[in-house]
Amino acid sequence: MARAGLKKIWSKGDRVLVIQAHPDDAEYHAGGTIARMVEEGCVVNYATVTDGSKGTFDVNMDPKALSETRKREQRAAADVLGVKQLFFLDYPDGDLYPSLELRGRLVEIIRKVKPNIVMTLDAWLPYEIHPDHRVTGLMASEATVFAGMPNFYKEQILSGIEAHKPEFILLFATGSPNLFIDITRFIEKKAEAIMRHESQLSLSFPEDLMKKGLGEVRRELVRNLRKESRKKGRCVEPMRMFRVGAGHFIRE
Repeated sequence: MARAGLKKIWSKGDRVLVIQAHPDDAEYHAGGTIARMVEEGCVVNYATVTDGSKGTFDVNMDPKALSETRKREQRAAADVLGVKQLFFLDYPDGDLYPSLELRGRLVEIIRKVKPNIVMTLDAWLPYEIHPDHRVTGLMASEATVFAGMPNFYKEQILSGIEAHKPEFILLFATGSPNLFIDITRFIEKKAEAIMRHESQLSLSFPEDLMKKGLGEVRRELVRNLRKESRKKGRCVEPMRMFRVGAGHFIRE
């Protein structure tokens, strides 16, 4: 388990739903935490909001082909971490905007998966320019606090889907952390999962390094992950944690 102060965050048997904007967001920002949760007995599921079809510098890349590639890569990365079930919502990459329809789809997934914990991007990260990140974080946060209230998207309740209120939400890629998850033992597994997103590596690493091969890219990735996540001698992933209330976050 992990703790913030004296508050228990997860235990064996807990269900977790990770809501990300693109294939690979979860691995980059929370891969160590996800690996640790799985090892400690949690059941982790993913919901990916966009199709990832614009994630390339190659102007000749077919968007549909790239989307399918990124889905395969996401499944492979999820297998490395031990993620159980993947939901792909397939909204167009880069064109995401807030909508009741998107929020409702996320509410429905939360009600079906019944997670104790929802993890998503921090919509309030200062200077976050990518609309998919902002909108995914916002819609996932709203869905989390409304999923337990049966008069929101009541048609789902009438169809036999039960309301469900998660206990906690953890925001990753945050600028205001109040929880640091120790992932020291999981850096290698996080790197292995990130490496499964092979189509995306050229967006993060320089061309001269890519020419040296995937082995050297992986070694550089591990070095960077250890350096960037170091805090008081340990490797950590920062999160902003809130307890989930009825329509609101509850500050811890």
